[in-house]
Amino acid sequence: MDPAPDTGPEPCRAVAFADDLISPPHLVAEVADAIPGCDFVEIPDCGHLGYLERPYEVNAAVIEFFDKY
Repeated sequence: MDPAPDTGPEPCRAVAFADDLISPPHLVAEVADAIPGCDFVEIPDCGHLGYLERPYEVNAAVIEFFDKY
């Protein structure tokens, strides 16, 4: 089987939660910086379970990313 052609980095988005003590935003930003084509979004006023605490904001960040690509 031939390997797939290298098409370059795929876009990705790293989502951080402002008050997350387990995965603090500055560490998530470092991960995003290390991945070519990755952007970074920080959701305010939520902790490690930000997707449960701020579902509308998290979904908006994901949908905005999908709309971009």
